[in-house]
Amino acid sequence: MLDCSNFRDLSSPTCHLTYHVCPFRNATQAWTWNFLQLQKRWKVFNGRKILGINFDESTFSPVEVVDFCQSIGLNWDEVVVSRNSRKLGEVMTWVPSLELLPMKEAADNDIVFSAHAKGVKYDGDSPPVVRNWTDVMYRSNLDHIEKVYSSLGWFSSTGSFRCRNSVTPQSRYGWHYSGAFWWWRLSDLAQKEWRLVGQTYAGREFWIGNHISRAESDCLFMDRCRSPYNPEYWAKVIYPRWAQWEAGNAR
Repeated sequence: MLDCSNFRDLSSPTCHLTYHVCPFRNATQAWTWNFLQLQKRWKVFNGRKILGINFDESTFSPVEVVDFCQSIGLNWDEVVVSRNSRKLGEVMTWVPSLELLPMKEAADNDIVFSAHAKGVKYDGDSPPVVRNWTDVMYRSNLDHIEKVYSSLGWFSSTGSFRCRNSVTPQSRYGWHYSGAFWWWRLSDLAQKEWRLVGQTYAGREFWIGNHISRAESDCLFMDRCRSPYNPEYWAKVIYPRWAQWEAGNAR
């Protein structure tokens, strides 16, 4: 039974965005493709838009990334820049990005979408299975926004590809959104120790499951998911469910 005290009125939400990119020069097609996916949905975000950029000798410069964004109409309110760490990845910009959100003044209708340019660690373009996975995450999280509002009306977070994992000091409640694309209620997480993030490459991905229980979360698509890196799993399970999900939401 749903706890009615947990209900939030999201009829007029303020939608913030935190996003991360590591713009490797050998993966230009991957990271620019990700920004083009955001461009298609940019109007969803009417709140703070914060970009985190990791850089080193193998990447484009932060200035080049911002210039590209501006060339396609993505104007960020804040840009957080960090030297890249192959060990920590987007953990480097995560807490500094959160600090730029209105944590202390969070209202009940403040919600946040957190994601990253996925597939940039591969030479050239992303492998087909990773590209398809990323495409589904953009579409399920951003193309049917009323479903997000309805979900976050009752839950502290929502997203796609919700998975169970081992309970560890880095994952207190033993769950996460595989692929690390998810929405969350700012006021709920602002009451937690939100600056605590695991100092591992998956630290940001596991952050949400380190601060709220699975029962406080919801899933838009592919609950109890297994590894989306497996092409056979896509063919037998994910593709059929995605076709059904899209058909149901096209009505």
